[in-house]
Amino acid sequence: MKLGILGPLLVSVGPVEFQIARRERILLAVLLLHANRTVSLERVVDAIWGDRPPADSTGQVHSSVYRLRKRLAAAGGSSEIIVTDPAGYRARVDPQSLDLAQFRGLRNQARAAVTSGKPDEGRELYRAALDLWRGRALDGMDSDVIRHAAAGLDEEHLQAAEECIEAELSLGRSREVVAELTELVGQHPHREGLHRALMLVLYRTGRQADALSAYRRARTLLADELGLDPGPELQRLHQAILNRDPELDLPADPVRVKPADPGRSVVPRELPADVAGFTGRGDALKALDGLLAGPVDGSLAPVVISAIAGTAGIGKTALAVHWAHRVRDRFP
Repeated sequence: MKLGILGPLLVSVGPVEFQIARRERILLAVLLLHANRTVSLERVVDAIWGDRPPADSTGQVHSSVYRLRKRLAAAGGSSEIIVTDPAGYRARVDPQSLDLAQFRGLRNQARAAVTSGKPDEGRELYRAALDLWRGRALDGMDSDVIRHAAAGLDEEHLQAAEECIEAELSLGRSREVVAELTELVGQHPHREGLHRALMLVLYRTGRQADALSAYRRARTLLADELGLDPGPELQRLHQAILNRDPELDLPADPVRVKPADPGRSVVPRELPADVAGFTGRGDALKALDGLLAGPVDGSLAPVVISAIAGTAGIGKTALAVHWAHRVRDRFP
């Protein structure tokens, strides 16, 4: 049996999809959102009726559980999927049968691959995770509780898409993501990260004028709808595009790992992927470079531990990661 909540609620066996009545759909949805964890009776009642439950809501929930068990068994599953606990109900689900569990597993593997310096593998895992989505999470569900939880899942989907595009850009795959980014920007116009990525891929594909137009559209939209100016990262990227900053360019071919020399031990590089579209910060980068300057007589310098300080959101991590990639050859 296949259970899906990354789109309209889905219960299927092979190519056959099974329809479930409204109340049982909400019951199953709230249990699958918390698969293999107990959901309280009060939570179930709230999901089904909101703040206007009937006087016999507890009895009606028990009846809905009975009908849902019968329907799942008729669909080829087991009536044991819905378990009664002292504190409520629990959906006992094999993670391989639930698309949400599969998505999170693949996404976490993708993040680990990118962090360990394998963006190509990470990109493939991200794509496999994103392919599990069939639309907005639990689309069409008539329940405020379900809609609120589904909005959180949609945010996970968007974050994974942004992370996937970052991996694509680190591999120099700008042309492949132009159409996808254009669609994402249209769907989520207030996400500055998407605007930055779109500007960058347009620039890298030889469309400087279009990249600048994309910035003007973002600036106008943020001002008209939110009363905000573009953030510093977006402004820096705009200036870098105007100046044709060479820092924006990436090699046309993905980075290939050279075969290890059998006579040398392999030391892994465990840097996160470089920050796509990093621009500016020239003075800060020079200051960091200065920390590596050794004594003029060639003797070993003492180890200096330094910290990058600043308020939240100004790009401390982006600066550190980008600089680390610039000097990684000095740490073989």
